[in-house]
Amino acid sequence: MFGAPRAQDLLAPVKALFDEAAQTLRRLPPAERPQRARISWDDLGVGNGRPAGGQREVQGRGLAPDAAQISRLDLALEISLRLEPVHRRIIWARAEGRLWKVIAGDLGLDRTTCWRHWQRALGQAALIHALLVTEHRSRTRM
Repeated sequence: MFGAPRAQDLLAPVKALFDEAAQTLRRLPPAERPQRARISWDDLGVGNGRPAGGQREVQGRGLAPDAAQISRLDLALEISLRLEPVHRRIIWARAEGRLWKVIAGDLGLDRTTCWRHWQRALGQAALIHALLVTEHRSRTRM
């Protein structure tokens, strides 16, 4: 009745983490904005129908990501830095929604082989995620 969890059930949270991280990256404002503080009424959302109070629209991309989404993006980036370069490329390309045919062509692999690498990468990412969460919990208890 209570058997071992299926692989898809274990990998789904990590896949969702990377999918959300890719969306968060797309919603970030452009990096070329000047660093000095320039605040105008448009930035505050006054009078033009845009949301005010910290949430700003990012040039047709929807609302800018909030702090929790940025934290999850940081976690996904930390996990991906600990993966092999090929696995890192596959996992991010898939999170961005690229087709298997395109990913496999970029890497010079067969589609099935590419999918197997992706499964292996998700498994490694799940282990790294579990280790990071455990490490974080042990640090906060001290």
